[in-house]
Amino acid sequence: MDTEKIRFMAEFIEESEAIENYERERSLLEQQLREEKLDGHVGALRLADSLGMRNVKIGKGHLCAMQRLIIEEQGLLLDTALYPGLLGEYRKVHMRFGKDICPPPGHVSSLTADFIGALRNWLENSKHYSREARVRKIALFHSNFLKIHPFGDGNGRTARVLAYYLYRFCRMEPFVFTSADKNETYYAAFDDPSGHAIQNYFVARTSFARKAA
Repeated sequence: MDTEKIRFMAEFIEESEAIENYERERSLLEQQLREEKLDGHVGALRLADSLGMRNVKIGKGHLCAMQRLIIEEQGLLLDTALYPGLLGEYRKVHMRFGKDICPPPGHVSSLTADFIGALRNWLENSKHYSREARVRKIALFHSNFLKIHPFGDGNGRTARVLAYYLYRFCRMEPFVFTSADKNETYYAAFDDPSGHAIQNYFVARTSFARKAA
């Protein structure tokens, strides 16, 4: 992996963790990427990168694996024992996303299966759409995943790793979700029920200048 990509992936993880108020050291993340670490947030993003660049259509097992890697590491970093049901399994508790109440636990499995099915069907035909149309669709998938909130923890970080995967699958450069403006831009975009705000957030941050290498 080249130096530029390592720096980008380390920044992506650092900022994604900062959005959730977790502090990570970018230089350590870069070292873990150079060492090709397979666990933690680095392992989750490397998995997403590999799947996307190989055009593998993501499934439940992939999503659960990414979430597990992120949350297992969180427990180690915080030296906190985690309830096993938080790791790589759909939630069994009620949750909120922003101002909204998420679907009840009994609906999560079927809703997430429908989400994955729609995602895989779209990936099959994504090459037929313009780059901006693809970005707008990725934004909606990102928003829909968070509205389901399938896991007991790590939904935001998993959703951002999923967005990274979708950009790589579509051979587009991902962008970094920045923590400094999360309340003014990122979180605020979810308040628009039409979905236009989150689409515009993604489009504004996407570079259309070149394809991903």
